[in-house]
Order: sequence, then structure tokens, then C-alpha cells
Amino acid sequence: MRGLRVLAGASLRRHGAAVSVEGCEHLPRSGAVLIVAHHYHHLLDGALLLARLPRPVHILVALDWVRSRSQRVWMERACRSARWPVILRPAQATVPGVFDSGDVRRYLRRGLRDAVELLREGLPGVTDETVKHSTVRALPPPVKLDADDQALLDQVIGYYHESLKKSPEALGYLQRRGIDRSEAIERFKLGFADRTLGLRLPNKQRKDGADIRARLEKIGLYRESGHEHFNG
Repeated sequence: MRGLRVLAGASLRRHGAAVSVEGCEHLPRSGAVLIVAHHYHHLLDGALLLARLPRPVHILVALDWVRSRSQRVWMERACRSARWPVILRPAQATVPGVFDSGDVRRYLRRGLRDAVELLREGLPGVTDETVKHSTVRALPPPVKLDADDQALLDQVIGYYHESLKKSPEALGYLQRRGIDRSEAIERFKLGFADRTLGLRLPNKQRKDGADIRARLEKIGLYRESGHEHFNG
């Protein structure tokens, strides 16, 4: 985040932006905060938030302005590294050869999931004795918490495989690339990592939740950041 702040400050100086900030004292020091800014400039408003807000900032990026696949790939990697959710606007994602017809819905769904995940991480712990929230998931986890590493890997692969079969967007993605035979999908256990695995695991604040995430990281399915390694 420090590197991004330095780049943001340099952008403001390069454009000669005169900046005056008021009201920062109203920004909570902890907990989830959603800032809806007037989009004055494609770069400077984001640079201002990064450079002047005293808290870590995650920006929702509309990536439909890119004009080539290489530019799209580079920007997606940069946003993923910064943990900035990415969306596409239907009226803008019209560049032939850069975006597919099903990309808008897929990006919107994934961007919404990523944004909600970031907000959930920023929620403060509840200390009021009269208000209690359960940390037990409503749905059972898709993996057995006491399974050995190979069984755990197989169960996650199975979860991704079932997610693929339930996703019209993911199946459409394969069909557009000539993979439209169910036998191939079953034979090679093709899957779709839709970032819902973590929502089905025990809460990471519970011991069993922390333990299973540590094991998933050990076998290469989770990152050190605590998020799924695969995405898509």
C-alpha cells in the first residue's frame, strides 16, 4: 500500500492538482467503510483517495477502458495484486477481441463478491454483550476437516467441479472455446473457482477455520493472504 501511495502522490504532483482535504476526522479509524466518490477524473480522484486517506484503500475499478488483451491482462494482474475488485460496464465493454459477450456478467458477479469480502474483513468485532453474531456457517463445509492432504485436495477439486456444472457463465466460457462435451468435463474434472469456497469453510476466527486454511495453504490451494489461489 505504501508504494501505491507514493505513486498516487506523484500523479497528483505531475498533474499540478491543488489538493485541500477537509473532514477526515469523520472517517472511522477502524471497521468497514464504503466511500462513494464523485468521479471527477479517471485518475486523479483515485490518486487523491490513495494519497490522502489515512487508511488502506481498495478501489472498485471499471476495466472496460482497455483497448487490447495484453493491456487487459496486465491491468487485471495489477488490480489482483492490490486486491482491487474489477467490473465491466455493459455500455462500455464493447471492444472486439478484448471482451467476450459473457464477460460483463461474470466480472460484475466476481467484482461484487470481492468487494463484499473486503468489507466483511473490515468489520469490527462486536463487543456489546447484548448483541451476538454466530461464527458458525449456515451451510456445511464442502470438505472434511479431518481428511488427509490428498483427500482434502480431491474434495476441493470436486467442489470446483460441481461449481462449474452449476454455472451457466462458466459452461458458456468453455463452449465458446470448443469444450462443449460433458464427457470431457467429467473425465478431466474441469472446475470453476468462483471464490465461494472460503464462504463455506468455518470462520477464520475459529480454530477449525484457521487450521483448515493453513492446510489448504500448505497444499497450494490458498495463498498467504488467506484467499483462494485459483480464480476462475
